[in-house]
Amino acid sequence: LICDRECPKCANEHFAGRATRELIRLHLSNTVDGFCKGAEKFCEDLNKYLLDNFLWMEEKIAKHPFDHYWVQVNMTINQLLGMIDGYEGALGRRLALKEIVSHPLFLIQLAGDIEDLAVKFKKPETKRSILAGTGHCSALVKILPDHSDIYFSHVTWASYSSMLRMQKRYTFATTDPGRSYAFSSYPGSIASIDDFIVTSARLGILETTISNYNEELMEFMTPESVLCWIRSQVAHRTASSGAHWAKTFSKYNSGTYNNQWNILDYKKFRRNQPDKLLHGLLHVLEQLPSHIVHTDMTHTLLRQKYWPSYNSP
Repeated sequence: LICDRECPKCANEHFAGRATRELIRLHLSNTVDGFCKGAEKFCEDLNKYLLDNFLWMEEKIAKHPFDHYWVQVNMTINQLLGMIDGYEGALGRRLALKEIVSHPLFLIQLAGDIEDLAVKFKKPETKRSILAGTGHCSALVKILPDHSDIYFSHVTWASYSSMLRMQKRYTFATTDPGRSYAFSSYPGSIASIDDFIVTSARLGILETTISNYNEELMEFMTPESVLCWIRSQVAHRTASSGAHWAKTFSKYNSGTYNNQWNILDYKKFRRNQPDKLLHGLLHVLEQLPSHIVHTDMTHTLLRQKYWPSYNSP
């Protein structure tokens, strides 16, 4: 599926919204239907926050029409609009921002970010949560003992409500290093959410949730930021290395969906030549509200012959 960067509503997502409408309907039923039942005040506060966030991004995009970062943010938002159009069968109808932020398909995109927003805006406890909730992944990078190969894997464990899965591949008509990438995902979701991604820049991207357990940091979650699901897409498409990915992802930290990200630049791996590799193979990033750190962990990977990542703060 090819998406032209100039297309006002990305055609690939419009097609996906139409072609997988029944799967999306079932996934919505399993995950977000009734999300606001008994939590009307929470959803009112959430929608205001999301509307303010959209308006802030819209202003940035308008002020910086040739800035590559904001071009990519705009592209991701257009993907969302295309998906909604396809699902609703309403190509060409301009949705009001209030309609977008309250649309069930937007809630699907927020499957990770909503975990922290639910705490910030004090969502009442309910039996139903979006997708898998906090802490549902493990990842591993493993170098074989003889240095003949390297493997990386990701495991998502979650509730049965999230069992509708899809393997997706995007190919964009751009010159970006990650213009093509494949990932595990869900019906109606633009991002992986798991997250498990392989890009045309030969990056393997693995994420596990570490969560934020310090409620005092909630004050740093503001609408003047870019949510994780958008930042990750921009980084996937534009990054040529682990350090490049981390630098891009770190911009405009929303403090939502606080994770450890492991970026394996496997084009740097040299079979049977352990002494040829000194840095750049594995880059690790960790996020909390107001704070992101990242560093090259190649030396640890080479010493241990593996790198584990799992849900532990």
